[in-house]
Amino acid sequence: MRKIGVILLSLVLLISLAACDSSNPDPEAVSETPLSEIYPDSDYTNIVPVSTASELADALNNLVPDTKIVLSEGYYNMKDSASADEFNGVAGWMFLINEDNVAIVAADDAEDVYVYSSDSIPNGAYVTQNMITVTGDNVVLAGLRIGERGSQNKAIEALGNNLIIDSCTFVDSAMTYIGEYNVEGAEWTIDAVTVKNSVFEDESSLVICNGVSGAIAVTDNTFLDGTDFQIIGSRLTGWNPVTVDVSEAVFSGNSFAAGATFTVTYDANDPQNDSLWSLDASSVASNFGEPEIIKTEYEDRRVIYTAL
Repeated sequence: MRKIGVILLSLVLLISLAACDSSNPDPEAVSETPLSEIYPDSDYTNIVPVSTASELADALNNLVPDTKIVLSEGYYNMKDSASADEFNGVAGWMFLINEDNVAIVAADDAEDVYVYSSDSIPNGAYVTQNMITVTGDNVVLAGLRIGERGSQNKAIEALGNNLIIDSCTFVDSAMTYIGEYNVEGAEWTIDAVTVKNSVFEDESSLVICNGVSGAIAVTDNTFLDGTDFQIIGSRLTGWNPVTVDVSEAVFSGNSFAAGATFTVTYDANDPQNDSLWSLDASSVASNFGEPEIIKTEYEDRRVIYTAL
């Protein structure tokens, strides 16, 4: 009888464990929501599928508001792309997104959509500095692997409001640079930006700088060894007179591998930077060591937190 009781008890335990497994499946078995459901075609007037760099360049040169460009799997070398449209009075931008409500997303069945440039144009005038330049509002970049421009400056410079970067991977020292830009008669005000579910590797970086405020959300991203998340505030003198306001920012779910850094730079004498003075690095990640504090060539205060 004792043996039968043990067998029955074992069966009960096995059934209970099976019930637990069915209600809490292995996270790896849970499928991710396809980008086509997150950014559905119904949200856009124009759907443009592309499969080559030249087709992507054509789509950008003929861009209109409410367009979704869907990239099939492949490598998109933008070195020969040059926009006929002007920004800041200049044409020839490599990858210009100058309309509102535009999504550039990977196709659901694409395992690798790599956007990069192998150009060797010297880094000089502003038009030569960026691979992707975003001046439109409500732009989405999703599911892409993004490398640097061959001239080694910014992979993305975002000047438009409410940019969403979702499920992208940044490689080859790619810098994503988000900040307000002022020209005579026009102002790009950024009061919302979202960077989520993305991976930074190969010394790539995310920079949020002057004039960004309000709904800043940097969530559920992975920063690997050698990468950096930077916030750059204002200086009393220099190119960034307006600070970053992180008083309403959300930083959650980010993972910093050992050797990844979080850097905050600002002029300690500028009262605009009060939200940066009180920024708690633990709100970004919980595994930072003691910060290194240095002064830059501009006499800014730079605080570097390195993940352990």
